[in-house]
Amino acid sequence: MTSLALDDPGSFRKLLTECAVPAPTVANLDVLGYKTVAFLGFAIPSDGQCDELIEKITPRELGEPIDLLSPGAASLRRVIRQCYEACHGQGGPAKDLAMPVASKPKLTLAEYKELKIKFSEHFPGELLTPESTPSYIFIANLKEQFESGTWSWTPWGHRISEHAEILFQENRKPRSDQQLLQRMLNQQELLDFPEAAVPSGGPVEPVLLRFQTLMANALAMLQLVHLIVIKKFHHKFNELALAAPCDSSLRAPNLQEVLAADKAVWMAVTTAMRDNSWSLSDTMSEIAHCRQDMQSALQPRPRVQHPVGTPKKGDNAVAPKKTTTSPPIKKGTHLKDWHESWLRKHHGKGICMRWNLSKCGSGDTCRYAHVCPVPKADGTACGQKHTARAHKSAPH
Repeated sequence: MTSLALDDPGSFRKLLTECAVPAPTVANLDVLGYKTVAFLGFAIPSDGQCDELIEKITPRELGEPIDLLSPGAASLRRVIRQCYEACHGQGGPAKDLAMPVASKPKLTLAEYKELKIKFSEHFPGELLTPESTPSYIFIANLKEQFESGTWSWTPWGHRISEHAEILFQENRKPRSDQQLLQRMLNQQELLDFPEAAVPSGGPVEPVLLRFQTLMANALAMLQLVHLIVIKKFHHKFNELALAAPCDSSLRAPNLQEVLAADKAVWMAVTTAMRDNSWSLSDTMSEIAHCRQDMQSALQPRPRVQHPVGTPKKGDNAVAPKKTTTSPPIKKGTHLKDWHESWLRKHHGKGICMRWNLSKCGSGDTCRYAHVCPVPKADGTACGQKHTARAHKSAPH
C-alpha cells in the first residue's frame, strides 16, 4: 500500500475512488466532516469495531437497515482499515485502538492437555474423569481472569466439565453462511460458550460437591493453589452448609442460599487477597479458619411454621375430608361464658367450646372433642362425656 498523506483531502478522495466507495457514501462522508485520512483513521472506537462507524457513515432511507455484508459496506470497511493502518504507521495514538486482528489465544489446546498431564503427575491419587475435569473454556477463562486481576468469583453456570463441553459442541446447531461470515468480519471468537445446568432446588449436597470438584481441580490444574488447601476450604464450607441445626425451629440453607453464600465467601477471599497482597492459599486459610464470613453466610434460617392440619407444599398425604363444623364462636361469647381455668385440649385434640356451652349443632361430625374441659388435680382435662356445667353433678 502506498503511503497516504494524513491531512491531505486530495489523497483521501483518491483512496475512496480506488476502493470503489459508492458516490452517496462519499458525499455523506464530506457532509459528516470526514475529509482526510486522519479524521477517519482516528474515528475508530477503542474496542476496534468499525461496524458502528459504517452504519453512521452509510446513507440510508428512513427506517431501512444497513446491510453490513453489502459490497458498499465492504469497500468502506477497506477504506477504514487503510486509514487506520496509515495513522498507526506514522506513530499516532491509534496504537492502543487495536484493530480487529486475530490475537494469540490465552491458552492453547496443547497447553490445556499439558495442564491435565501435570495434574495427574502432581496428584496421582486423584482420578480425572470427563465429569470432574474442568473444560478448556473454563480453564482458559479462569487463567485469563487471574492473570488480569479481574477474577472474583466463578458462577456455577460457568463451571463447565469436559464432558458437558463435548456434548455441547456435538449437539449445537450449525451456523448459516451469513452468521459465520458476520462473526469472521467482526473477528469474534468462533467458539460458543456452553453453560452448566444449575438446579433451582432439590438436595444440596450432590450439586454442591459436583461444582466444588470442578472448581478445585481447575485451581489446582493452573497451579494457583495446592489441591489439599482448596479441599480443606470446601470441607469447612460443606460442614456449615449441610449441618442440621440443633434448634428444631431452624433449618439449614437451601440450594439457592448456598449458591449465594458461595459467591459471598469467594468475594471475601479475592478482596482480602488483593487488599493484603496475600497468596491465594494463605487467603483461603484465613477466610476458612480465622474469619466468620462462612459462618455468617451459612447460618441456619428460621423454619416456616405451617398451621396444624395444613399439609406442607409437596407432601403426598391426602388432605383430610371436610366435615361440617360449627361456625366459630362470636367474639366475646367465650370470654363471657368460658371459664379461664377450663382447658382447650384433651390428648392433643381441641375441646369443643360450643358443645360445652350448649351451642354446637354438628353432633358426631364435629371435628372437636365433646368432652369436659374442667381440669383435674393432675392438671389434665376431665375428659368425660359431659359438659363443663355438669361436671360437679356427674359421677367420677
